[in-house]
Amino acid sequence: MEFGKAFSFQFKDPDWLKKIIIASLASLVPFFAIGWGVEITRRVIKDEPEPLPRVEFGSMFVKGLQAFVISIVYMIPLIILGLPNLLWMVPAASEGEAMTYIAGAVSVCCGGLALIYLILLWFMLPAAYGKFADEGGIGAALKFKEVFALVRAYPVGFLLVLAGSLVGGIIAPLGGILCGIGALLTQTYTTSVIFQLIGQAYKEATALKV
Repeated sequence: MEFGKAFSFQFKDPDWLKKIIIASLASLVPFFAIGWGVEITRRVIKDEPEPLPRVEFGSMFVKGLQAFVISIVYMIPLIILGLPNLLWMVPAASEGEAMTYIAGAVSVCCGGLALIYLILLWFMLPAAYGKFADEGGIGAALKFKEVFALVRAYPVGFLLVLAGSLVGGIIAPLGGILCGIGALLTQTYTTSVIFQLIGQAYKEATALKV
């Protein structure tokens, strides 16, 4: 993978500023930004010559909504593992010492499992987005066995996606120093970085898996 390329490819497009500004304004609508990012991933995977897409609001909004649904599905285990924490409320009502110990043990075990799954999710979700961008349709991203096979084939690539997300998390707020629109621009730029890396990682993983 070319980690640095994700931070520079935008500026090779002669209309990069115009595209970033328009995408930033459109991202005020929920789900659009992630749909725009998925389109970047698709273009990287397909080796399209113009990787920074123009805004196509309708289709990108739909893609973003679908990607949001995908993320919710992948988060269901976390939600389930979080439910035992409600057991802490039972002892408070019943004042049972035994229940306190049981609730504590269950919560600690589920908390540990939740942490393990959260780490796995950091790898699985980008791979799922890659599969969604490549094949289209929510069903493609929910082929859990195939998504896990991608992560297993090239974990370093998806680790680099995580690294890019962390760097982006530092860059994104910097625009706020200028003004509100500056924050929007840097957030959109960060989105392009992350989803470009997803495209690279997915391509490499697919090649290695085969």
